[in-house]
Amino acid sequence: MSRSLGSLPVIEWSAKHAVAMPVAGSRVVGETVPEVVKKSGIGKTVLLALSRRSVFVRTTRVPNVSAQEVRQVLGLQAAKLFPTSATGMAVDFKLGTDVNADGRIAGVIAVPSETLRAARIAVSEAGLSTAMVVPAAWGAVMLADSAGMPNCAVVEQGVEGLNIDIVQDGLLVYSRVAPATENSTQISSEVARTFAAAGVAPAAILAAGGLAMNEATQRISMGTLQALVQDGAGQGISLILPEEATKQAASQVGNRSRLAVLMLLATITVGALVFLDRSDVLTKVGKDEAMWQAKMRKLRSTRDEQSKKASDAYIKAGRFKTILSPAQTSSEVLTLVSSRVPQGAWISGISYDRGKPVLIRGTALASEAVTAYLDALNAEPRFKDAKLVFANNATIEESVVVNFSISLRAIGNIPLDEPKKASTSSKAVKP
Repeated sequence: MSRSLGSLPVIEWSAKHAVAMPVAGSRVVGETVPEVVKKSGIGKTVLLALSRRSVFVRTTRVPNVSAQEVRQVLGLQAAKLFPTSATGMAVDFKLGTDVNADGRIAGVIAVPSETLRAARIAVSEAGLSTAMVVPAAWGAVMLADSAGMPNCAVVEQGVEGLNIDIVQDGLLVYSRVAPATENSTQISSEVARTFAAAGVAPAAILAAGGLAMNEATQRISMGTLQALVQDGAGQGISLILPEEATKQAASQVGNRSRLAVLMLLATITVGALVFLDRSDVLTKVGKDEAMWQAKMRKLRSTRDEQSKKASDAYIKAGRFKTILSPAQTSSEVLTLVSSRVPQGAWISGISYDRGKPVLIRGTALASEAVTAYLDALNAEPRFKDAKLVFANNATIEESVVVNFSISLRAIGNIPLDEPKKASTSSKAVKP
């Protein structure tokens, strides 16, 4: 769902900040969209880029079929790929070149509908119109392509922290925001941790936005937002609300239906012109037209009835999937909890049961590392109610460490209600 619009100014939005990147000039950072628009003086039409913590990035195998059919498949799988219902997500994808027995690889981008609405409202209230919505991390794909590095980690200093985007075979496969640091060794450690979390073998490193990183394979002064300014609307991703996607699909079906009707009418017209040359068959032409009209009405009625049945079945299937499938699997929770561990701390155990809080046990070299880990978990939109259960000093081989325990709740970790036991009543027996 993308089209090239040429160079456009970019607004990066998150719930906590906004960034304006003009076509010519430097970026402007602020707390709200109106604030950065006023300071930057950008034009009326912008490309809206959603911050890395606002979107989900996944890769999956899809059937090697047309893009339209892939979109239908992903619509059914969205509830399994992301920790929310399919009806509450705006989803788009880009197909890769890797094809095997399981299908073609696809990079999938998703954002909760309420998040997308909030971002678009913020831009509209600032007096701007949105040409297209893309993830801010998509600029990493463009930078990797321009640098001739189809497999790499694109790293830059962002507003929220250290932006690390993993690009594989030209697809965005993983994106995260690590704690901000200018220490080259710490940056390398965070990049290695991101490769591991993405399940991708370590590859080249592209330091973007003028990031000073000694271990980088290549450095460039351009950042990801600047890459989006150049032609971000023509790179294969465009996020729209589910109801808008449904309306577009209905419009396409309507266009095909109108074409079929026009072809039918054209056929009838040609037939009528032929038969009008024969006065003895004029009556038959009228009867044939009436018959076709009746058939058309019957077919339309059948189509509408079957369409309604299919729609009802799809809604019911979605509800059953939401009930029977957890929004976040234990492996996803484990990966996310592990990826947020700061330097100087490590996890010794994790307890995760459906419907119960996630309990994390670990050890840190200093209490600051525990605080940083707790802050990182609280900042993660897929968790809530992260709190410190205890933190005790201990000694390991004459070194003082901090043993800690943290509890949190995984979004969508809903318990299954146990069936109520039938109550039994006993009658009093008279002596």
